This record gives sequence, structure tokens and C-alpha cells, in this order.
Amino acid sequence: MKKFLAWIGTATLVLGIAADSARAQAPMVDSHLPAYRPVSALNGEITIAGSDAMMQLAGVWVQQFSAFYPNVKFNLVSASSTRSVEAVRDKQAHFALMSREVLPEEKADFKKVTGHDPTIVISSMERIAVLVNANSPVESLTLTQLDSIFSATRKRGGEAAANWSALGTQLNAPVKVIIRDEPTGAPATFRQVVMAGEEFRTDAAKMDSYINVAKAVAADPGAISFAGNMYILRGTKAIAVSIADGQKAIGVDSPEADAGMYPLVRPQHMLVNYNPKSPPSEAEKEFYKFIFSTMGQEGVVKSGFQPVTSAPARVALEAVGLNSLN
Repeated sequence: MKKFLAWIGTATLVLGIAADSARAQAPMVDSHLPAYRPVSALNGEITIAGSDAMMQLAGVWVQQFSAFYPNVKFNLVSASSTRSVEAVRDKQAHFALMSREVLPEEKADFKKVTGHDPTIVISSMERIAVLVNANSPVESLTLTQLDSIFSATRKRGGEAAANWSALGTQLNAPVKVIIRDEPTGAPATFRQVVMAGEEFRTDAAKMDSYINVAKAVAADPGAISFAGNMYILRGTKAIAVSIADGQKAIGVDSPEADAGMYPLVRPQHMLVNYNPKSPPSEAEKEFYKFIFSTMGQEGVVKSGFQPVTSAPARVALEAVGLNSLN
């Protein structure tokens, strides 16, 4: 593999997106996550690979961690999920932050090269917002209505939606479906939760980035799409989602969503090359513990994502032989 270039990239842009979003609430951090207790001194070097959006989260963690340990050097590498897995596999990076699941072939290749399975844990969560134009009168939709809008086969039994008026809304305009052109990540979760794993309708407009998804929704009064809630940009709004007719619609940034009631949430994964016969450095272990502490998960919230609770944090720590946060 070619040597990665240091990440200079788009952290400032993505941070600006998070600040520009229309989020009204912030998820609460689990009070059962203990506070991080720093050690007296620490040196070393840590390389983190991941997508641009995940680099935003990594940047927040690094800023927090460096306040305790200014002598630990960090390298942030912007790369695809596949390249990030390969970097950890080949010991070019210590952590891979992924906004999708690790593919079976990636796991098999990792084991073939290293002789052991990769260690994969959930380090954060992302709520998927359903986006419409900011001037749209639509405030909420059910999962069946979303299936009628996005799906080619409509497994939930609804009728094909060509015009918003057919969905019982006050908007009389053609439905313009916009999706991100990728098979994994948020589209995979949306297809599974909303569409029973079926394919998107064939006339959906496909965009090469979530920024362009948001721009397209902002430009069309009849548009609808979905994206991580950090992409609720000016000109768009997130609508509430209900499981079925007659049930309360839950907003993506509502207290109910904080309580786990919002239906469109996906895990974000972290992969490390853990081998008990070759333990990680002290700097790596402390950074790992920091991520799953109260402060580390507060960094998740600052980055526009949803924190994990103490249960998956405990699982993550035990996966690398750390039985305590302290």
C-alpha cells in the first residue's frame, strides 16, 4: 500500500457543517461512564485513519487528549473505510474509524495477513435525519410513508408516491427523491430499517456527497432525502418519524431521541489490530480508555454524533484486555 498522506483536508469544513446544522438538542452522555483519570506523563505517536466525517470526531478527541498529554504526537489520515482497515492491518495506523460495518471480505483479508481477527467495537452512533426543503409544510412521516417514497417495491404495503398530496400532506408538488450514491453506511441502514432491505426507486437522483444531498434538497421544494443529522444545513429541515400511524412522531434531536426512541440510528465502528502477544503502547491504551470515558463521549456529542452508553463501552474495553476505564 502506498504511504498515506497526513490529513490536512476538510476538518474545518465539516466542523462548520456541524455548527451550521439545525440541531436544537444535544444527546446526553451516560452518567455511568466514569470520568477519565490521566496518568502523570505520556509520550508516543498515534495514527488514526478514517473518512472525513470521522476525522472530525478524531480531531475533537485529539484536542481533548492533547490537553493532558502534549508530548503524544497524532497523525490523522483521511482515507476510505477499506484503506483505513488496510492501514491498521499493515500497522500504518493504530485506529480505523468507520461509518459503516467492516465487510466480511475485509475481516477475512485482515486475518489472512495478521493471523488473527480484527478487534471491532462501537465507538459512537449516528442518527439519520430525514431531510426536506426548509419551506416544506411536511413535518412528519411514518415508516410506511417513507417506504412508499423511497422504495422500488414498497414492502410495507403503501402506494407509490409521485406527488406529496398523495401522502396526505398539504404540499402539492412532485416528490423528488435524492439519495447518496453509496451501498453502505446510512443508505444501508435506511434500506434495512425503512424498506426491509429492498432497493431504492430507480428514478432517485444520486449525489456524490452528503453536502450535495443537502444542497439539492435546499434547492427543490418537493425534495426529500436522508443524511446524518450533522448535515441538516440551511435550506433544509429534519422531519419527525413515527413507527406507524397513530404513534408519536419522534424528532431526530428530541428528548425522546436521546432516550433511544428515534428509529433511524446506526453504529459507527472503530477497528484496532489487537494481539495479546504484542500489546499496544501506553499511549494507545490511554487513548483507547479516554474514548470510552465521559469526556471522550462528550467529544462524540461535540462532533454531532450520538454517544455510546456504558454497556458497549465496557464491551469495547474488555475486547482489548482493559477491564476498567481507570
